[in-house]
Amino acid sequence: MSYLQSRLGDLRTTAAEELASSVEVRHSIEELVGEAEKYLKGAEIYLKNLKGENRKSDEKLALWDRVADRVNDKFTECLLATEAVVNTWYKAVLDKEA
Repeated sequence: MSYLQSRLGDLRTTAAEELASSVEVRHSIEELVGEAEKYLKGAEIYLKNLKGENRKSDEKLALWDRVADRVNDKFTECLLATEAVVNTWYKAVLDKEA
């Protein structure tokens, strides 16, 4: 194994340890999971209530599509925030490898 391979392996081992212990990354992921669970629970409740309403199927489907789109948008927003945190960390790792 060359010196470069060995050095890169050491950097990546250290980076993996840093990632595992990163409070910022862990907090962001936990927040993402919490928000996703909240959105899904809200959507499930909405769907249950929607099923019990006396509306036409077309109306129910349109309402559900709108709710599903909102949930998707909110989840995507949280996912992008988490992705930014992880990407910031990863960029620092790449800078060390350069």
